[in-house]
Parts: sequence; structure tokens; C-alpha cells
Amino acid sequence: MEELKYNILWLDDYFGQAKKSDQKVFFRDVDDAIEYGFKVKGVDTFEAFAEEMRNIDRYDAIILDLRGMTKNGQESDSIIMYARDLIRENKQVLTYIYSANIDDESKIFSLPLEDLRNAGHVFGKGESVSIMYEKIKQDLDSSLRFYVGYEYCLNLFTENYLSSENRGIMDEILVHYNTLDDTYQPYNGMRQILEDLCNELVSVGVIPKNIYFKDDELKTLNQRIDYLAKLCHTHKDEDGKKILEYDNPIVPFSVCSREIKYIFNFLKDITNKYSHFLKENPNYLGSGESSHQYNRLVKQSCYPAFFVAMKWYYNYMSKNFHNTIVC
Repeated sequence: MEELKYNILWLDDYFGQAKKSDQKVFFRDVDDAIEYGFKVKGVDTFEAFAEEMRNIDRYDAIILDLRGMTKNGQESDSIIMYARDLIRENKQVLTYIYSANIDDESKIFSLPLEDLRNAGHVFGKGESVSIMYEKIKQDLDSSLRFYVGYEYCLNLFTENYLSSENRGIMDEILVHYNTLDDTYQPYNGMRQILEDLCNELVSVGVIPKNIYFKDDELKTLNQRIDYLAKLCHTHKDEDGKKILEYDNPIVPFSVCSREIKYIFNFLKDITNKYSHFLKENPNYLGSGESSHQYNRLVKQSCYPAFFVAMKWYYNYMSKNFHNTIVC
């Protein structure tokens, strides 16, 4: 089985009907999606599909039937076009047709679906569904090839461990890391991802929400990372002096190891300073050197640290808060 990498939104009226004998093949086809690394969300009416547009950032591809159904049980040949209009209005997502009606030339050629036909995105339910799945996987793997070796960064969104609103930021970070684009500064984007990560760690209880630190709630990124990576338990010696227990952190090493804590502290500081406080010509520059050389090396060191933090976070969440697959 492929690792779950992609979210698919699938509109077909079969999702709303009982599993009768004539529908067994369809539900088997849906189940087979897991073997290709697809996590399917099935909706049966146009109204349910329109409601799911709120979450369109979560989906990598969409599958539509030629004939749709309204919530009052009426079939309509127009629903596919309404669905495509909604997709275009919200976000360009790879779209495919999987239908029992594609042999009806009067239907398939009367609808303005030439772009999908030319792209090879139209498939019949009489064919093996693996043909469609192979095409979808090929298209998605090609469009997301920069995630190769960093699949966990993609899975953070597939498995809802990070907000789908930040998926575009992660895409940018991976794309520019692969191209080593000197004009791109990743620090603000990385900081937004880290803020999202810390929000999730608060929601699952790793970082508390209501404890106070320095007379303020733990609500900023710096405070939350300090709690995760820096704060230690204390005790008082016989003179009443507070002693830090450096080997007894509040978040234990069994949860976040010493080296991972170092990584988070580095990312906290570097994404803050390099977002706001770069000096164009620092005094330490040697003859013939430019600050660009140093800034490029700093950026190159920041990317691997970011990936280490993402890998730790993904492994921690998947082991402790694994999401179930919903079809």
C-alpha cells in the first residue's frame, strides 16, 4: 500500500445510496483508492459538494460523475457544470470524470468538457478503476515532485496535522529549496508554519494554554517554543536560591529530545531575526565579501533545521493522534 499522500474529493450519487448488489463494484473501486495513496472524501449531492468547497485547500484532486443528484433526489445533467464552475471560482484543482455514461456520445460531447477529454481525464465505470488512479497519481506526483524525500511535509496536510490554509506556504518552501532561489526568503513562511504547529501542540495538550510565563499567557510563538524547548523544572537549594534542572525539562526529552529542542530554538530565533533585522553590510565582512554570501549560507542551514522540526512533529502526531480514514 502507498503511504497516504493525497486527498481526493469525489462527487457521485452512489455515496448516498445503500450498498446494493449493483453498487458493489463502485464501493470496491473507492476502497482501492487507498492502495494508490489516496484518502477519499465522498459526497453524494451537489449541495454537499458546494458545502465542501469551504475545505477546497485540503484537496489535491476532484472526481465527478457526469450525472449528479440534488439533495431532493433529482438527477441532473447540469450538476457537473455547476461543480466545475465552483471549482474554478475557488481554486484550480485537478479534475477527473468517472461515469457510467461516457459511452453516451450525445451526453459527453454535448457538455463543454473538451479540456478534460484532451487531458485524458475522462474514465468509464466499465473500465478498470486502476487506469484512472494511475493517471491521477502520475499527475499529482509530477506536480508535487519537489516533495520527494520530504513526504512527511505533505502528509502534515493530508492527515490534517497542519491547517490546509498553510499548504501553499509549504509548497513555496519546498519549491524554492529545490531550486535554491536566491531571491526567495523562507523565514516568514517558516514562522507561519511554526505558529500553526504550536497551535496544534496547544490543542493536544503538549503546550498549555492557560499557564502564565513572564506575566503573560503562553500565546506568542516565542513563548510557546520556549515552553517546548527551553523551560526546565526548578528547585531551591538550602539557601532558597532557585536552581534550574537542565536535565529535567518541562517537556521531557522522551517527547522532544535535546537535539530537537536545539533545532526549535534555532528556528525561533533565526526566522524572527532574519525576517526583520538583517544588516546590509555587517562589520565582519572580509575583503571582497558580501552579506549575500553569509545570508545564503544561513538560509541553507535553515532549510534542514525546518525539515527536522517537521519530521519530529509529524512522527509525534501520527503516533499519538493518528487520524482515521473516512470514505
